[in-house]
Amino acid sequence: MRKTLLLILILFSCSREKGENKKVFEEVKAVNVEVVKPKSISKKITVSGTIKGYPDVLVYPDLPGRMLRINVQDGQFVSKGQVLALLDRSSPGLEVQPLTVEAPTSGYVQVLVRDEGFPVSPQTPIFRIVGRREITVLFDVPEIFAGNIRRGTRIYVEGKRGEVIRFAPALDPRTRTLKVEGKIEGDFLPGQSVLVEVEVQRADSTVVLPVSAFVEDTSFYVFVLRGDRVKRVPVRIGIRTSEGYQVVEGLKFGDTVVVFGANTLKDGSKVKVVGGVR
Repeated sequence: MRKTLLLILILFSCSREKGENKKVFEEVKAVNVEVVKPKSISKKITVSGTIKGYPDVLVYPDLPGRMLRINVQDGQFVSKGQVLALLDRSSPGLEVQPLTVEAPTSGYVQVLVRDEGFPVSPQTPIFRIVGRREITVLFDVPEIFAGNIRRGTRIYVEGKRGEVIRFAPALDPRTRTLKVEGKIEGDFLPGQSVLVEVEVQRADSTVVLPVSAFVEDTSFYVFVLRGDRVKRVPVRIGIRTSEGYQVVEGLKFGDTVVVFGANTLKDGSKVKVVGGVR
C-alpha cells in the first residue's frame, strides 16, 4: 500500500513539473514589424510603343513628272515654303518650266524618292517632314486594363514621365486593345520603338504593406502587435504589386504589423521584435 501511494506521488510530481516547464519554455517568435503610415502604390503594365513627332506630314507633287533635282538631304531641317525638289514635266516637243515642290511646314525632312529621273505622281509621297515641337508615343492597352485609362494617366518611357493625352473611344475589334497616345519629353526620334510603362492603378495616402506581411488562407490576414503578443486580423486587399499590397479594410494608420515572420505565427503568439520600422 505504501509503495503504491509513493508511486502515485512521484507520478503526480513529474506531471506537475512538466506542466510548469511547458509554461516556462513557451516559444517566443522573432519578428520584424512596421508601423502603418500613409503611402502611395501604383500598378504598372509594360507595352510596346512608337514615338511620333508633330507635325508629321507626307509631301506629294501637285502634278506628275520626273524627279529633276533633289535639293535636300535626309535629316536636314527645312522651313515652310522651302523648295525641296524640282520636277521635269517636259515631253517630246514640249518644253515647260520645272515644277517646284515646297515644304508645307517646318521640320526635319526624310527623302522618300531618291533617284533623279524617277517618275512621280500625286498619288505617291516623295518626302516626309517630321517636327519635334511635340513628341508623343503611340501604344495599345490590353482590353483587361482599357477601362483604367484616363486623360492624365501616368506613363513612363525610358525613365521619362509623361501622361495620356488622348485615346480611342472604343476597342480595336481585331486586336481587342485600346489605342492610346501619350505626351512625353526627351531626346526621342520619331518612329523609334520604345517600351512604355502605363500606370493602370494608383492610390495615394493609403495603407501599403510588403507582401511578406500577409498570410493567405481562404482570405488574407496579418498579425498586429499587442504588447509582446500578436493578434490575427483579417484584411481586404486592393491594389497588388510585386512589392506590396494595398489594405482597404482591417487596418488603420498607427497599427504595428508583423512584416517578417508572419507565416510562423498564430493568434496570441508571443513575439520578440528584432527589426523593422517602428
